[in-house]
Amino acid sequence: MNHEQLITTKKMAALLGIAPITVQRLAARGEIPGVKVAGRWRFELKQVETYLSHRVDAEDTNHSSSILDALEAIRSELQAINENIKSLNREE
Repeated sequence: MNHEQLITTKKMAALLGIAPITVQRLAARGEIPGVKVAGRWRFELKQVETYLSHRVDAEDTNHSSSILDALEAIRSELQAINENIKSLNREE
């Protein structure tokens, strides 16, 4: 698992439009792919994308597309942060 691509329960809840506690319960039941890191649920972007793409149905296509777009934006933000960290490490 690529820990650079993990998102928090709070971000996952925002993406799904549900409460964080609901995300935790779904993850604990294995309904949402996630892992516990230091006792807190984390979700790998690639697995979330796969999960969401399997949930797409005819009535919910637009909503799912916007969620996938949000995931892509988060991925881009994480990549930019990682690049900044690498740049700072090179300067030291």
